[in-house]
Amino acid sequence: MDAGIAAVLGALVAGLFGVGGTVVGAVLTARSMREQAHGQASIEHGRWMQERRVELYAAALLAYDQLFENLHSIPTAADDDDERKRLWNQVLAALDELKRTANKVRMAGPPEVSELVQTLARLTSRTVEAAARPEGSFSAAQLDEIRLQRVETYERFIAEANRVFGQPLSLGGAASAEA
Repeated sequence: MDAGIAAVLGALVAGLFGVGGTVVGAVLTARSMREQAHGQASIEHGRWMQERRVELYAAALLAYDQLFENLHSIPTAADDDDERKRLWNQVLAALDELKRTANKVRMAGPPEVSELVQTLARLTSRTVEAAARPEGSFSAAQLDEIRLQRVETYERFIAEANRVFGQPLSLGGAASAEA
Protein backbone atom coordinates (compact mmCIF):
# COMPACT_ATOMS: atom_id res chain seq x y z
CA MET A 1 0.00 0.00 0.00
CA ASP A 2 1.25 3.32 -0.97
CA ALA A 3 2.04 5.95 1.71
CA GLY A 4 -0.40 8.45 0.17
CA ILE A 5 -3.30 6.00 0.33
CA ALA A 6 -2.37 5.08 3.89
CA ALA A 7 -2.36 8.75 4.84
CA VAL A 8 -5.76 9.32 3.19
CA LEU A 9 -7.22 6.24 4.89
CA GLY A 10 -5.74 7.32 8.21
CA ALA A 11 -7.22 10.80 7.81
CA LEU A 12 -10.58 9.30 6.82
CA VAL A 13 -10.66 6.97 9.84
CA ALA A 14 -9.57 9.81 12.13
CA GLY A 15 -12.29 12.00 10.61
CA LEU A 16 -14.91 9.32 11.19
CA PHE A 17 -13.84 8.96 14.82
CA GLY A 18 -13.88 12.73 15.17
CA VAL A 19 -17.43 12.98 13.75
CA GLY A 20 -18.53 10.02 15.88
CA GLY A 21 -17.07 11.68 18.96
CA THR A 22 -18.81 14.93 18.10
CA VAL A 23 -22.17 13.14 17.62
CA VAL A 24 -21.80 11.23 20.90
CA GLY A 25 -20.82 14.45 22.67
CA ALA A 26 -23.82 16.28 21.19
CA VAL A 27 -26.20 13.50 22.24
CA LEU A 28 -24.81 13.46 25.77
CA THR A 29 -24.99 17.27 25.97
CA ALA A 30 -28.59 17.26 24.72
CA ARG A 31 -29.55 14.60 27.25
CA SER A 32 -27.90 16.53 30.05
CA MET A 33 -29.64 19.76 29.01
CA ARG A 34 -33.01 17.97 28.82
CA GLU A 35 -32.52 16.53 32.31
CA GLN A 36 -31.48 19.94 33.62
CA ALA A 37 -34.55 21.60 32.05
CA HIS A 38 -36.81 18.92 33.49
CA GLY A 39 -35.23 19.37 36.92
CA GLN A 40 -35.62 23.16 36.71
CA ALA A 41 -39.27 22.80 35.65
CA SER A 42 -39.88 20.46 38.57
CA ILE A 43 -38.31 22.94 40.99
CA GLU A 44 -40.35 25.82 39.57
CA HIS A 45 -43.56 23.80 39.78
CA GLY A 46 -42.77 23.01 43.42
CA ARG A 47 -42.27 26.70 44.15
CA TRP A 48 -45.52 27.59 42.38
CA MET A 49 -47.39 24.90 44.32
CA GLN A 50 -45.95 26.14 47.61
CA GLU A 51 -46.96 29.73 46.78
CA ARG A 52 -50.46 28.54 45.85
CA ARG A 53 -50.75 26.63 49.12
CA VAL A 54 -49.63 29.66 51.12
CA GLU A 55 -52.34 31.74 49.38
CA LEU A 56 -55.03 29.13 50.00
CA TYR A 57 -54.12 28.41 53.61
CA ALA A 58 -53.97 32.15 54.35
CA ALA A 59 -57.36 32.66 52.64
CA ALA A 60 -58.89 29.93 54.83
CA LEU A 61 -57.49 31.54 57.98
CA LEU A 62 -58.62 35.01 56.89
CA ALA A 63 -62.18 33.80 56.24
CA TYR A 64 -62.17 32.00 59.60
CA ASP A 65 -60.92 35.10 61.45
CA GLN A 66 -63.38 37.42 59.69
CA LEU A 67 -66.26 35.09 60.46
CA PHE A 68 -65.54 35.03 64.18
CA GLU A 69 -64.78 38.75 64.35
CA ASN A 70 -68.27 39.44 62.97
CA LEU A 71 -69.94 36.65 64.94
CA HIS A 72 -68.56 38.05 68.20
CA SER A 73 -69.82 41.53 67.28
CA ILE A 74 -73.44 40.41 66.87
CA PRO A 75 -74.37 40.50 70.60
CA THR A 76 -73.14 44.10 70.87
CA ALA A 77 -75.51 45.08 68.05
CA ALA A 78 -78.56 43.60 69.78
CA ASP A 79 -80.57 46.83 69.59
CA ASP A 80 -79.75 47.64 65.95
CA ASP A 81 -81.51 45.25 63.55
CA ASP A 82 -79.77 46.65 60.48
CA GLU A 83 -76.35 46.21 62.07
CA ARG A 84 -77.23 42.65 63.16
CA LYS A 85 -78.34 41.80 59.60
CA ARG A 86 -75.16 43.32 58.18
CA LEU A 87 -73.00 41.33 60.60
CA TRP A 88 -74.91 38.11 59.90
CA ASN A 89 -74.46 38.67 56.15
CA GLN A 90 -70.72 39.08 56.72
CA VAL A 91 -70.63 35.93 58.87
CA LEU A 92 -72.40 33.94 56.15
CA ALA A 93 -70.18 35.40 53.42
CA ALA A 94 -67.07 34.47 55.40
CA LEU A 95 -68.47 30.96 55.96
CA ASP A 96 -69.08 30.59 52.21
CA GLU A 97 -65.54 31.79 51.52
CA LEU A 98 -64.14 29.32 54.06
CA LYS A 99 -66.04 26.46 52.38
CA ARG A 100 -64.93 27.54 48.87
CA THR A 101 -61.33 27.82 50.02
CA ALA A 102 -61.53 24.42 51.73
CA ASN A 103 -62.59 22.92 48.40
CA LYS A 104 -59.64 24.58 46.65
CA VAL A 105 -57.30 23.22 49.31
CA ARG A 106 -58.60 19.73 48.44
CA MET A 107 -57.00 20.21 45.02
CA ALA A 108 -53.74 21.75 46.29
CA GLY A 109 -53.32 19.32 49.17
CA PRO A 110 -51.69 17.60 50.76
CA PRO A 111 -54.53 15.35 51.98
CA GLU A 112 -53.67 15.85 55.66
CA VAL A 113 -54.13 19.62 55.38
CA SER A 114 -57.18 19.25 53.17
CA GLU A 115 -58.92 17.04 55.73
CA LEU A 116 -58.20 19.53 58.50
CA VAL A 117 -59.54 22.49 56.51
CA GLN A 118 -62.66 20.50 55.57
CA THR A 119 -63.19 19.61 59.23
CA LEU A 120 -62.60 23.22 60.29
CA ALA A 121 -65.21 24.41 57.76
CA ARG A 122 -67.74 21.82 59.03
CA LEU A 123 -67.18 22.69 62.69
CA THR A 124 -67.33 26.41 61.94
CA SER A 125 -70.57 25.85 60.05
CA ARG A 126 -72.00 24.07 63.11
CA THR A 127 -70.90 26.99 65.28
CA VAL A 128 -72.70 29.44 63.00
CA GLU A 129 -75.77 27.18 62.98
CA ALA A 130 -75.74 27.09 66.79
CA ALA A 131 -75.40 30.87 66.98
CA ALA A 132 -78.30 31.38 64.56
CA ARG A 133 -80.71 29.12 66.42
CA PRO A 134 -82.75 30.18 69.41
CA GLU A 135 -80.98 29.86 72.72
CA GLY A 136 -81.31 26.35 74.10
CA SER A 137 -81.25 24.62 70.69
CA PHE A 138 -77.76 23.41 71.52
CA SER A 139 -76.80 22.42 75.05
CA ALA A 140 -73.84 24.09 76.72
CA ALA A 141 -72.02 20.74 76.54
CA GLN A 142 -72.67 20.52 72.78
CA LEU A 143 -71.44 24.07 72.23
CA ASP A 144 -68.32 23.41 74.31
CA GLU A 145 -67.61 20.21 72.39
CA ILE A 146 -67.97 21.99 69.03
CA ARG A 147 -65.73 24.84 70.22
CA LEU A 148 -63.08 22.46 71.58
CA GLN A 149 -63.06 20.39 68.39
CA ARG A 150 -62.87 23.54 66.30
CA VAL A 151 -59.99 25.00 68.31
CA GLU A 152 -58.11 21.68 68.20
CA THR A 153 -58.65 21.40 64.44
CA TYR A 154 -57.50 24.99 63.94
CA GLU A 155 -54.31 24.32 65.90
CA ARG A 156 -53.66 21.06 64.01
CA PHE A 157 -54.23 22.88 60.70
CA ILE A 158 -51.66 25.53 61.63
CA ALA A 159 -49.16 22.87 62.71
CA GLU A 160 -49.73 20.74 59.60
CA ALA A 161 -49.48 23.74 57.26
CA ASN A 162 -46.19 24.71 58.88
CA ARG A 163 -44.96 21.13 58.54
CA VAL A 164 -45.77 21.29 54.82
CA PHE A 165 -43.69 24.46 54.56
CA GLY A 166 -40.90 22.96 56.66
CA GLN A 167 -41.39 25.34 59.59
CA PRO A 168 -42.32 23.52 62.79
CA LEU A 169 -44.50 25.61 65.09
CA SER A 170 -45.68 24.85 68.57
CA LEU A 171 -49.43 24.26 68.93
CA GLY A 172 -49.71 27.24 71.23
CA GLY A 173 -48.84 29.71 68.45
CA ALA A 174 -52.23 30.61 66.95
CA ALA A 175 -53.92 33.65 68.45
CA SER A 176 -57.39 33.41 66.94
CA ALA A 177 -58.02 29.71 67.58
CA GLU A 178 -59.95 30.53 70.73
CA ALA A 179 -62.55 32.43 68.75
